[in-house]
Amino acid sequence: TTLVQCAKAAARKKASYLQAQFHRLRARRGAKKATGALAASILTTVYHNADQR
Repeated sequence: TTLVQCAKAAARKKASYLQAQFHRLRARRGAKKATGALAASILTTVYHNADQR
């Protein structure tokens, strides 16, 4: 999905919070689950930003 593609792009972005989160999760859970967790994190961030407006 589009959200997973965004998560994969965020994981490749250098020196970002989401990249660091991806690497922490990948070490414990594997790349596929880490990508899904990153997508969920992005969705949560978008929801909270939209909710405050």
